[in-house]
Amino acid sequence: MSKETVFFIIGGSALIYFVLYLLYSNINKSYINCLTPSLIYYFPILFILEPINIANNGLSGTVFAYSVIYCTAIFSFAAFILGLQINIKDGISSNQGARKIDYSIFPSFIFVLIALLLYAPILFEFKNYLLNPRLVYSATRVGFGPSFFLSLVFSNLAIISLFFINKKYLSKLVIISLSSLIIFMHGGKGPVVAIILQFLIFNVYVNNYRYLFFKSLIILFLLSFLIITLFYIFYPGIDLSDLVFEISNYSDFNRNAMLVIDDNKEILLGQLTIGEQFWSRIPRFLFDDKPHDFGAFYLAKLYFPDAFYGMQGAPAFGVMGVLYADFSFLAPFIIIILSLISGILSKYFINKLRFSKNIFLFIGLLFFSSVPLFSMGSGYLLPENLLLGFVALKIINFFSPGDLCLKKIS
Repeated sequence: MSKETVFFIIGGSALIYFVLYLLYSNINKSYINCLTPSLIYYFPILFILEPINIANNGLSGTVFAYSVIYCTAIFSFAAFILGLQINIKDGISSNQGARKIDYSIFPSFIFVLIALLLYAPILFEFKNYLLNPRLVYSATRVGFGPSFFLSLVFSNLAIISLFFINKKYLSKLVIISLSSLIIFMHGGKGPVVAIILQFLIFNVYVNNYRYLFFKSLIILFLLSFLIITLFYIFYPGIDLSDLVFEISNYSDFNRNAMLVIDDNKEILLGQLTIGEQFWSRIPRFLFDDKPHDFGAFYLAKLYFPDAFYGMQGAPAFGVMGVLYADFSFLAPFIIIILSLISGILSKYFINKLRFSKNIFLFIGLLFFSSVPLFSMGSGYLLPENLLLGFVALKIINFFSPGDLCLKKIS
């Protein structure tokens, strides 16, 4: 009976999620929008992969734990959409016109060169794995953080800065191809898909393009096909049944969070959250005594000690797992409030992009659209993403021939 109840919770939540997405898309007049990355990343995890796992392995928690996970997911999604309806007044009038930078292509060369210099030593060290980038990814999960993540960041910066250049250059194709190859060689599926999502979001909020329903449906289908293809590429020789199992494992962070929800341990009153926000920002090569069991890693040590001590990465617990260990039943309310604030800030960046089409504002919007440029798997890295956008904007301004110019909104 409990399994049927859980399937009812999941099915009802999926319906509400999808209706909310359609309602916002209809209001926005584009079915590709800032919610699309969430639809691509989280909808399958919550509403497709988890039911597959339940069918294969049974329930991973109590009905209460599943209710907490799915009710929080729906209410936080609704709160984010509500935030997108709230405008922050900033004194910009609607007839001021939009400022646009006449971007030079030279900064893109700089960004891709930095990315190549950062990642080349890793590729050289693991040159035997070049035919299977996933092995490079697995071998570099511990101890290669700065080079690994920063090379991803600069590869993305090289591509995004090219979005703002309308002129056609052969060098644009070269930079995009090289940057995409570097991203692919990191062995992660998410960063590859992120390139396309960044372009789609750019088209909607910078170029003011609107994707109608059927065109959006085709794009979502192609993105889904790309993700499945990437699984086949990164796991060569895998058969279909093993592939389904491998894909279903991507919903494990919710199952791991349910371990915390169902475990009546004493709450930690913010210790994990503070530790994750602080220590995730400190490179280990700068501080040898950096603990290994901060934030979600503490939960990994507690519930999956073999994986934790194996030092090959540890199971994830998601935002819910960490916050529930820290604040118990208050965790869902914290997540919902944070989602509302994120929606409000997203709307702020969307409005600002109408009047000032620059890379700083676009990177801010990407962060709240679940496609952050600077991401290390843990920590809330909004300040780092905004700093990255600010520095990128200053570099681009320095090399741009026309500085800031005005472009009237039609």
